[in-house]
Amino acid sequence: LEFDSKYTEDEKAEARKVKSACWNNEAQCGLKTKDFLAARKACDKVLKQDSQNIKALYRRAQTFIGTNDFIEAKRDLGNALAVDPDCKEAKLEMRRLAKLQQQRDAKEKKLYANMFEKLSKMEANDPKATPAPAAASEECKKGCCAPAEEEPQAKGCCDEGCCS
Repeated sequence: LEFDSKYTEDEKAEARKVKSACWNNEAQCGLKTKDFLAARKACDKVLKQDSQNIKALYRRAQTFIGTNDFIEAKRDLGNALAVDPDCKEAKLEMRRLAKLQQQRDAKEKKLYANMFEKLSKMEANDPKATPAPAAASEECKKGCCAPAEEEPQAKGCCDEGCCS
């Protein structure tokens, strides 16, 4: 339609509105069926024509939430609220997003805490763990080991085993 000269500018503008409505409906269908990629693509088509389309921004934010991309969701919801600060749906979705982010952060915090706790227990129980070089230097009874900041003398230079 854009390059066809037989349509007037008003007809082209009307066709763009119809296309946007169809793509917004397609996005809503994708959200309902949890096909977030298809919904996002439909929203992208709308936003390519009209970057301030509140429905497309709101629905694309929902697709980002569905794929746990909270940063992008927040950006789109912020843009929707910049266009219409009174948009009740975007405000509610922003609150829901904040709760989801808190839940995910708490879950990750617990996961990483457990991971590091288990790692430190494994290191403490490892009989093959070697002492740090500074500790070995302190234990050298013959004085052949250099302080930590210097290079030690020849490897295995004493009978105590602290240089090996």
